[in-house]
Amino acid sequence: MCATCVARAELRIMDTPELLRDLDVTITKQAKQTAPGPGGGSDRMVLNLAASEAGTELRAAWRVFAEKHDPTVGEVLAGFRATVRHPDTPERVTRLELAFKAADRARDSAPEQRVIGTCTCGRPLATARTEGTIECRHCGARWDIAGTLEDRTERVKHREVSPQEAEMYMRAAYRAKLPAETVRSWIKRGDLQRVWPDSERVLLGDVIEVWVKKGNLVAPSTVNL
Repeated sequence: MCATCVARAELRIMDTPELLRDLDVTITKQAKQTAPGPGGGSDRMVLNLAASEAGTELRAAWRVFAEKHDPTVGEVLAGFRATVRHPDTPERVTRLELAFKAADRARDSAPEQRVIGTCTCGRPLATARTEGTIECRHCGARWDIAGTLEDRTERVKHREVSPQEAEMYMRAAYRAKLPAETVRSWIKRGDLQRVWPDSERVLLGDVIEVWVKKGNLVAPSTVNL
């Protein structure tokens, strides 16, 4: 390998961890789209399958130089430099370069799929569609998309939330501007019933229902739950 190729490969090795971190955000969209539920959990999960696959390949191409499952940047660099004259190294570098470029594209442009439920095998069911059927990628079982979304929505509607949690959830799931103070005013006026007499917690389904009655003539899409 020429000096330029070696230097470029070393830069790719050093830049890979940051790209992998960016991909992790892309895969789950946690930085922008996680809606906290009671107890700090998340009711909404987004799975970017293209970015996930690109990340898997990039990790494999990167750590092959260190021959370890979870190496540090220093270990990968050391492994690369120790084998720079090995006949297999150019092929490994080419694999890393291709994987890096694919991951870089996937970071911003890969199609986004939402997790709409869980298969009986325990794996997530992810799709960008809102109707038809979906096949589990792991066991092959088929599921009705609309029915799965409806079941998920019904579970969410029975969640107990505080006014602040309701505000965050409505913004993240429905892109609706519903201030916590508005929810509190609904509670005081009796539009919303408290779950417990001495608390502000209400049912999320009741919040959605009142939100629609207060001027939102079209109910928010359940796809974003």
